Amino acid sequence: MECNEVEATDHSLEAENPDADFVGCTTAGSETCEEFDEADSEADNPDDDFLEYVRINSKIKLPHQTTTRLQAMLLILTFVVAASLNWTQVDSLLKLLNTLMGKQVFPPSKYGFRKLWDLQRSKTVEVHPYCSTCHFLTTSCGKNQRCDICGKTKTLAWLLKQGSFFLTMDVKHKLLCLLNRTKELVGKKLKELAASPWGGFYADVTDGLVYRKARTEQKMRWSDLTVTINSDGSPVFKSSKHSLWPIQVSLNELPPPHCWRNLIVGAIWFQKEHPPPHLFLKTFVDRFRKIGTLTWSFSEQTVRSAVNVVCCCVDSPARAALLNAKQYNGYYGCSWCYQQGKPVERTVKYIFEGDEMLERSHEMVVTAMKLAVQRGCFVDGVKGPSAIVGLPALDLVWGLPPDYLHCVLEGVVSQRMELWLSLEKLTHTIKSKVDKIDDCLVNIRPPIFFTRLPRSLSEKTFWKATEWKFWLLYYGMPCLEGILPSKYVEHFSLLSQSVFMLLKSKIEESEVFLAGEMLKKFVEGVPTLYNDAALTFNVHQLVHLAKSVRMTGPMWVTSTFPFEGGNGDLLKLVSAAKGVPQQIAERCVMRESLQSLKRLVPLSPFLRGRQRAIAGKKTGQEQSGVLGAPLPPFPLEDRVEQLITAVVGPVTAVCEFLRVRINGVVMHSAKYERPERTCSEYFESTDGKLCRVLGIFRVNGEVLLLCQELISERSFTPFIFQVEHPPRNVGLCVLLQENFLSPCVYIDVKSKAFLARIPNLYERD
Repeated sequence: MECNEVEATDHSLEAENPDADFVGCTTAGSETCEEFDEADSEADNPDDDFLEYVRINSKIKLPHQTTTRLQAMLLILTFVVAASLNWTQVDSLLKLLNTLMGKQVFPPSKYGFRKLWDLQRSKTVEVHPYCSTCHFLTTSCGKNQRCDICGKTKTLAWLLKQGSFFLTMDVKHKLLCLLNRTKELVGKKLKELAASPWGGFYADVTDGLVYRKARTEQKMRWSDLTVTINSDGSPVFKSSKHSLWPIQVSLNELPPPHCWRNLIVGAIWFQKEHPPPHLFLKTFVDRFRKIGTLTWSFSEQTVRSAVNVVCCCVDSPARAALLNAKQYNGYYGCSWCYQQGKPVERTVKYIFEGDEMLERSHEMVVTAMKLAVQRGCFVDGVKGPSAIVGLPALDLVWGLPPDYLHCVLEGVVSQRMELWLSLEKLTHTIKSKVDKIDDCLVNIRPPIFFTRLPRSLSEKTFWKATEWKFWLLYYGMPCLEGILPSKYVEHFSLLSQSVFMLLKSKIEESEVFLAGEMLKKFVEGVPTLYNDAALTFNVHQLVHLAKSVRMTGPMWVTSTFPFEGGNGDLLKLVSAAKGVPQQIAERCVMRESLQSLKRLVPLSPFLRGRQRAIAGKKTGQEQSGVLGAPLPPFPLEDRVEQLITAVVGPVTAVCEFLRVRINGVVMHSAKYERPERTCSEYFESTDGKLCRVLGIFRVNGEVLLLCQELISERSFTPFIFQVEHPPRNVGLCVLLQENFLSPCVYIDVKSKAFLARIPNLYERD
């Protein structure tokens, strides 16, 4: 995760930053940190004051305009959020706008502007001071806070100044706000789940056995909701060891990718040390269990929903901490099986045991926790009770599945590269040919939605997880052919093919079984090709990947990619070194207020378009249609006209374009010369043809693709093909938009051309 550029020692920023104040944040077990007006403090519903603000300002019009002040405030708030303005800049913006208006139309300062959400913040953000020595919550004792463990007493102000606190957010309120925005999508999904049984394939977390079992055992109603949680650390400043640890929540009944675009922040920890689970996580769990029933509306009916956690997506160190168990570098460090591990070169390694591996179960883990307390020692790698035991629907084994970002991409795939470059028996083969691999990589032109272009191996230290994924699935084998001995390429292809199958948008049971067998074969071959020292915990996790898909759905569903992105978004909310948690909490509440305003404030088509433009959102991103201006008219070739007529009938009006968007994917024709490093002219059709787009036409209002079917032959794996381009007029066909299945990755290396299929279109940079 990239660090924020703000230096932690920049005290000039501290003075400017009013986010650092705790105005309006409630403290656990006490009143607000600073007092409000009586009228404000009496409001029970955090939305009451907000709705009153909406009512009053919707009646006031700007001077000599039909636009209301509320509509203008919505546009201003949209700009503040989109541009990530700090409060000094907001102050200046308000002064500028009032000056241009010739009178005070908008709040004169940032403080008046923040009243939009101040009361909501006071009701939805809670401060939890704790003893920095004992790491237990303090209790309110008059104006002071007392630690019940060591007996020390400190003022609240002192604890806040020292940073001995964390924040929790009102998850219930956030879920209700989310349901108000997405009720049609969520309601439709709930109805589908209630109406149809499992279809025998895996396409979402709701298809996994963990989800289905939780709904049955917890006796959930059709309307009950489930969530996935995550927590991971991200450094905030380059000059400080402080890290941000949010707990993020994703609604499982909100279909992807909408669930990833609407992550909820449930708690915020900001310290040098990792958050102690008994303190931070337990507090979150206790608050989560008090959510109760959500009441919302869908299709003109009132719906009541309970909420349960059924999945927790984290990396291996965090998984061990959450379970209060040994980490992967200790004996019995695997949370899915009882393999002990063996010392190899003074480090615990996991020797492949085949089908003899004994798996853990939820009941076994709970029993081990109890025995660990009774005996005062580790039991099967378990230290003692865990805070997440308080989440009744969460399976303590398969509810915490492997994360392929850290396990496969940054783990196994990255390790293969290091072994190829350092292993003595391969050094003479690989190191001398790194330049050839680099030449192949930098000449690859991926599709335009691959926002990371291929980089040379000399920069592999800086490769992101997405780049390792592209190397594993698309670039690796074509680049390694003829450079790495064939037995190593074939071994690597086992990993590539199995991961591809487990990343598909819809996975059949037969594919899960086949992928599992291939992963076992890959792990079994590691000591033969490399050595026992290469049998790391990441390699061991591979034998559990197939079952994790059965339990929690495709690997992209339980990936930490969306949550890593969420962490990155939260870091962008930090504009000063002081009061980082408060800054993030207030900005989150501010964004919720923006979403509420967008829902409550009617805008004319003109203002709606302006609002979207200010937000930086392009219209029709998920829609289909031609892009740009049409090419100058010219007569169609007879052959092309015949093909078009065969599809849509007599041609009355024809326009040719260079680009088209189909189901949110931008494609271009071979005539489009602008891109130099990307290529989006190849795709797979619904009937399995591999095609190149030669022309894009709009005929009689219908969008058609003039394509050439390529000559293809399977190479390396079932999803990579070596292809040849036929002569110009051979293999031509005209396809409708609905014949488009998925874009393909075009790889031109060593005088050979390859096309690689893409497993799913959910995971985009």
